[in-house]
Amino acid sequence: MRIGKIHILILLLFAASYSFAGNLTDALRYIDNGEIDKAKQILAEMMKKSPDSSDALLLDAILTTDASKALEKFNYIYSNNPTFKYADLCLFRIYSYNYAIGNYRTAERYLTRLRNEFPDSPYAAAEGELPKINGKVIAGKSSAPGMNYTIQVGAFSNYSNAKNLANKIKQDGFNSRISKKIVKGAIFNVVTVGFFSTKEDAAKTAEKLKRRFSLSPKVSKIPD
Repeated sequence: MRIGKIHILILLLFAASYSFAGNLTDALRYIDNGEIDKAKQILAEMMKKSPDSSDALLLDAILTTDASKALEKFNYIYSNNPTFKYADLCLFRIYSYNYAIGNYRTAERYLTRLRNEFPDSPYAAAEGELPKINGKVIAGKSSAPGMNYTIQVGAFSNYSNAKNLANKIKQDGFNSRISKKIVKGAIFNVVTVGFFSTKEDAAKTAEKLKRRFSLSPKVSKIPD
């Protein structure tokens, strides 16, 4: 009788250990509801069981707050599994990030691919010409006349990560700012440095930033 009770207890403990088991769909629902910790728990379980699965890799990419690192992950997933059920989401994220950092031609190329390969995707425009991508920079525009360029040094979905980078750059004497850029509902916190009258002047500072902070800065024209 005692053995039976122990057996039942073991089964209950075993069941409890898997009581939070979930799949990618569950995780996406948690993320949509703002329950990020629950999504991370699901990711941890997925990484234990099948770390190389497309579902696990996608959830990892979605939960990556550094946008440049997330971009690498979305690119990897799409390149290695273009028929994945969430390949359209990967293309959308690649498009969104490239637009956010000012790679407009690359962004348009991925948006075109998204529309051609997944015409029924909710991430693709349903009809009409390729839209002018409606990303908009909020704040950060220089009031000084003739300052036409700035340097983008990072784009993050997590504001704290953007703030940490901006503060680090400020401590070294550079003028850094954080602007929000919205791309089809996806919000990026873009860290930029300085205002410059010429592209050449911006490029010189970008090279300093690259050497000093191991960044991949991009000279960008300030929107009118």
